[in-house]
Amino acid sequence: MTTKLYQRSLCLIVGIFICLFAWGVFLSNLDTRSIYQDERYSWEVAQQDALGVTRETATDVHPPLYYLWLSAWMRFSGGQQLFVLRLSATIPALLAIALLYRLALRWFDKVWVATSATIFLTTSGLFINYARDLRMYSLIACLSILSWWFLEDAIRHRRRIPLGYIATVALMAFTYYYAAFVVLAQGAYLLLFHRQTVTRWFRSLLAVGFAFSVWIPSFINQLGIARSQSGDQNAPLLGKFLGTRHTDLEALSELFQTYSAHQISWLALLLLLTAATFTESAAPHRARLGAALSWLVLALLIFFGINLIIPVYGPVSYTHLTLPTNREV
Repeated sequence: MTTKLYQRSLCLIVGIFICLFAWGVFLSNLDTRSIYQDERYSWEVAQQDALGVTRETATDVHPPLYYLWLSAWMRFSGGQQLFVLRLSATIPALLAIALLYRLALRWFDKVWVATSATIFLTTSGLFINYARDLRMYSLIACLSILSWWFLEDAIRHRRRIPLGYIATVALMAFTYYYAAFVVLAQGAYLLLFHRQTVTRWFRSLLAVGFAFSVWIPSFINQLGIARSQSGDQNAPLLGKFLGTRHTDLEALSELFQTYSAHQISWLALLLLLTAATFTESAAPHRARLGAALSWLVLALLIFFGINLIIPVYGPVSYTHLTLPTNREV
């Protein structure tokens, strides 16, 4: 067996093991937690047909793609059991793990880096929570990772029209509005490391905007409804209006505590892995490190910076409902 074939086999075996491990983690106690208000809303909306789902979400605060996916999953699976319903979040979460492993291998060409990144995400309390949640968060994580893959593909092959990137970002726009901060971080990454591709990236966003234009009237309607519900007639025209938090040290501290599931050692491990990656990576990998930092750090800085002007940060609150004894919704 040649060295190259051995490395490929090792990467494949490790990747399969990680995916199996992640699948077991996500499925464990999948239906033991009672549903909360937002999950109940997702279930109620998804019982309608595609047209009904679209009409209903036009009066909500999120775009319709996740609800359409959940509706299709409910019809495909044919069940109302909570375990089966929550698989609609677990499947995208597992795909996110597999894509992250492959992306990390592509960026850094080191099994230990890809393994560390995916195990780190798999054991994240926050990600595990959303892998068991009837909401769009695991789906948007999967699509975000896929967008970085297609962006890297466009950079490598100098494609004038990166169709994969355009399609993925369009799906992100129809899944979760806050995905815009990931796209902004990608633009900053290109400005720093691949300035020759910025024009193509901007043209790609114009194509995404054209695809999203069919939803713009509904988006404007959502903003109007949310603004009226806030009771503040002087509220800005764009933003989140209920349960927002101002950017300050307390809000940032609470975010990091939530992100780490109140485990400071988990954040310390993140810093250790980051330092080790910087140490191991040669010059060709510096741009990839820039991409990772743009994704993990710069996107948050842009988010909280905008939050100083426009209210966009609203922590999720959970109001649990009683679960029937047969574990059906």
